[in-house]
Amino acid sequence: VASIAEKMNLSLDKTVGLSIPDSAVFYLNKSTQADPLEGEFEVAERTTKDLKRITSEPYSEVGTSSNSLPQQFLLKYESLAKFRSYKWLYQNTKPESIRPYGGIIMPESLRKLQRDYVKECPNIKYAYYVWDGQLFTYLIKDLTYFLGINLMTLDEARMIKEELLLLIAELEKLAARGHHDNGNKVDLYISNTNFENTYSYIETSTLPVSMIRVFTMNYVTSLDVRIFGSLKNWIQSLKRVSILISESGEIQRVQFFKQQRAIVESIGI
Repeated sequence: VASIAEKMNLSLDKTVGLSIPDSAVFYLNKSTQADPLEGEFEVAERTTKDLKRITSEPYSEVGTSSNSLPQQFLLKYESLAKFRSYKWLYQNTKPESIRPYGGIIMPESLRKLQRDYVKECPNIKYAYYVWDGQLFTYLIKDLTYFLGINLMTLDEARMIKEELLLLIAELEKLAARGHHDNGNKVDLYISNTNFENTYSYIETSTLPVSMIRVFTMNYVTSLDVRIFGSLKNWIQSLKRVSILISESGEIQRVQFFKQQRAIVESIGI
């Protein structure tokens, strides 16, 4: 039934008819694997497959309000990608089995999937991000923590720091241009308020998807049209308390990225 519904683009939520008024079905995009890295591979494989289907549509739009850097930017860099995975491993491993950052080897199969995902993301016709102004602060706080409990060496932390500075330079160029190399438009907003979580939606000519991040890497998703409308309106409403730094707000853009470099440099390694 699920396969038929997927092929015919039918909503099972509406088909079965929910008995609880004003309710909606959410699906947890979670791995069934016991090993965290194998689980990450399973989720990455599923996500990349879904993304390619979305970008094949005539029109696709993604909106996100987030207090963390999106994976399509982090996964470009080896050390940042590994650090993202390491936090996931740390949270999903028993204390007696925790290994240091240097003891983790990233499977090449997973890295290939991540590179495929990064390569596909610019094919989304329009994307906009409303970011918590402290998102680099949160990441540096995580890095300082693992360095402080001796699960990471100074050299490893320096490598992550160097890649963060490269990422900031890349984002600044993207913001100045307002589009990817293929011409697809990107808007970056910096919020004057802090966010408690990451919310996203994907809209195509045939598919409305709402997503809420849970458990670091996973999302709960819904195909419910009402949920989609509410979440999209919420993300768009955050633009009112934010500054657009793509192709405009030049002074604010320069100041923002200058502040982010200072935050990264403040780690003092």
